[in-house]
Amino acid sequence: MQRDCQLLPCTTVVTGLFLSAEKRGFEDTLHHRVCIGHDGDTTEVVAASVERFESAIQGPVVPHEIHLFRPHREHPGAQILISAATSPFNDGLLHLPETVCPREGVVLGVKSLVAGIRTHPLRHFVEDVFQRRDVFAHFWRMPASSRQHHAWPGGLAAHTLEAAADIAGHTGLTSLEHDLGVAGALLHDIGKVWAYTSDMFPNAAGLAMGHELLGLARLEGELSRLESPWPDGAYVMRCLLSGHSRQRENGSLPPALMQRIRACDQRSCERERRNSGRSGSSRSWTPAAWRERERMQPDTIGPE
Repeated sequence: MQRDCQLLPCTTVVTGLFLSAEKRGFEDTLHHRVCIGHDGDTTEVVAASVERFESAIQGPVVPHEIHLFRPHREHPGAQILISAATSPFNDGLLHLPETVCPREGVVLGVKSLVAGIRTHPLRHFVEDVFQRRDVFAHFWRMPASSRQHHAWPGGLAAHTLEAAADIAGHTGLTSLEHDLGVAGALLHDIGKVWAYTSDMFPNAAGLAMGHELLGLARLEGELSRLESPWPDGAYVMRCLLSGHSRQRENGSLPPALMQRIRACDQRSCERERRNSGRSGSSRSWTPAAWRERERMQPDTIGPE
């Protein structure tokens, strides 16, 4: 009886992200393999057609309630994708697999910093940016530069984490300044996603605008959604993304977070260059440590 129960089909429901889909098999057995991110791990499932799931696969990387069918309860074969519905009350970044970035610990570090943003509209804004399909497709795996610093797969995400973790540890900031600083550091290079070709040459938009202004332009939709509940927060984030502080109508300026973010950005670059041991003009100079000289013992003059 137990053996018969194991052969019965079963349906399961998981909360996860649609990461990718590709066709496999031969013409008469063609099917789609869909990669799902669930609880920080990945699972492959089968779909006869992905037309019903096209918006989930190509749209924002947001959590879905995913219904899966297994022909046999204990069968080792792949599960079959039946249906999916958006799950708006779940955190999409929670289900992002560690493997989307080649550098170990980077995804977990970024998740932790985003979760630590206590200003709710700002945290939702940062989550919306990282859940963009175009950001997901490039941010976690692309280098930060072609050869200047973090010039390896996953370098942009690793550099971003270093800069954001640096400012998160700054003292003397209010809770609000801390949140804005972390959010600004997490997104300070996000425009590089749209500013470079696959081989890290600046594209036409990157050459014309620079990655800061390009990022600002691309994120206008997310900034507008932030502006609705928190206009001042959207104003500061526009300043931080553009790299320029702008006066308000009353002549006041946003907090001096931009200088802190730039310093954290520079410190990350310098550490990477120093640790890589690369020679050349771009390598950062570190002064030698000071060492106290041994004190000379005075000559002792004794009786003849």
